[in-house]
Amino acid sequence: MAKVKPKTRKKLTKQISRIVKKHGSEIALGVVSGIISGLLTDNIKKASQKTAKKNKTTKQKAKTKRNTKKK
Repeated sequence: MAKVKPKTRKKLTKQISRIVKKHGSEIALGVVSGIISGLLTDNIKKASQKTAKKNKTTKQKAKTKRNTKKK
């Protein structure tokens, strides 16, 4: 589950409560689902970038070890 900073959570709560008062619960539900899907997409991208970065650094380390060995 995505973790959001408390400051951001507070701002989102205020905005969503305003939307509920002004437009109703159905519109607010659509807005909330859009926000959640955006957060999930960002977290998936970050996780995939981290794994790619880890794989890249381990491959580079392996290459340098092989190159330093004497024949």
